[in-house]
Amino acid sequence: MKKTIFVTALLVALSTIAFAGENNVDKKLLNDLTKSLKSTFEGKWTDRANYTLYTFNFNGKSAEAYYDLNDNELIGFGMHFTKTDLPQFISDAIKKKYSDWSIADAMVFIDKTGYVNYFTQVTKNKANIALKVTTDGQVSIYSKMPN
Repeated sequence: MKKTIFVTALLVALSTIAFAGENNVDKKLLNDLTKSLKSTFEGKWTDRANYTLYTFNFNGKSAEAYYDLNDNELIGFGMHFTKTDLPQFISDAIKKKYSDWSIADAMVFIDKTGYVNYFTQVTKNKANIALKVTTDGQVSIYSKMPN
């Protein structure tokens, strides 16, 4: 349930955010995901309150394509990570500011123009927050999560 809340909160905001900074753009990854999506025939469609999700296989891992519920326009792609699968620079950036927090969930989000950001849910005692981590290691609180 918390994973669903985490992803839904991110997507609602991501559909309206304009990312800044060319260093966050990964056109190759966007191109690879788009090609994989177009060539897949085995996936699963799921309707959510604010978006439609298509889960498919990308290089042996599960990936998700997010579509706007109203116009079926692609919002972007997401892939979940375990804390051990996160890129080291993301883990290091989180440890600097949140050393006594535990990573509960993590994903990378690539919007339809190729901007890349990582999002993690971190916990401490009963507190949960979602963090946004840019590809240059900037960490910010994205939202407070319900307990």
